[in-house]
Amino acid sequence: HRFVYLALVLASSIQLIITTLQLEETLLPASRISLSEFTASVSSINPLSFLRIYTGDHHLLKRLVTITTLQSCLDGRCTSDTFQMWARNNLKWSAESIRNY
Repeated sequence: HRFVYLALVLASSIQLIITTLQLEETLLPASRISLSEFTASVSSINPLSFLRIYTGDHHLLKRLVTITTLQSCLDGRCTSDTFQMWARNNLKWSAESIRNY
């Protein structure tokens, strides 16, 4: 299995080099940001930053975000993966049993 991953890394590296050499930057040099600005921007990403909505005074926004979140959980595509893992791990169902359910 190790050789498969090494081959994937090699193929990805070759693709990255080819793309980097053949693709020209279209953004003007004056409009580009520095690497330090980019690093600071990436490091400021917090996946739980949406929770700040609930600490503010915007009651309507809180209500709308909560309703939208709950509505998206009703969609089967969002919960299917979780159910499949739960059925496989907790119920010990086979793939055929999950498929039939």
